[in-house]
Amino acid sequence: MADRDALVWEPAGTGHAVWWWFAPDGTFTGWYVNLERRVHGIASVDVHDHELDLVVAPDRSWKWKDEGSFAAKTGRAGFWTQEEAVVIRAEGERVVAQVERGELPFDGTWCDYRPPPGWTPPRV
Repeated sequence: MADRDALVWEPAGTGHAVWWWFAPDGTFTGWYVNLERRVHGIASVDVHDHELDLVVAPDRSWKWKDEGSFAAKTGRAGFWTQEEAVVIRAEGERVVAQVERGELPFDGTWCDYRPPPGWTPPRV
């Protein structure tokens, strides 16, 4: 989103990415957890979004995002099966447990992140 900046972490071996959201003034505004499957190529990483996500406030209160869309796509060609949907939701529930316990990355780590002086975003 243009009205905020993000720091993104894709933990190896997981089915999710964690985004730290920052307001334009650098204030940390919360985390976004994208449930996804990553496919690593030779020079790229393709991300297959699983639609169901988590929105986590700085106080670690959380809510599911896009549950209706996730349910609507479950079992449809090109998306995920009922069995895969169970695995996707379980990944989200594992992250919720981390949130509720205040574990990394929901322990305050990187909430004060600032890019090095002079750094500019890479060109797309």
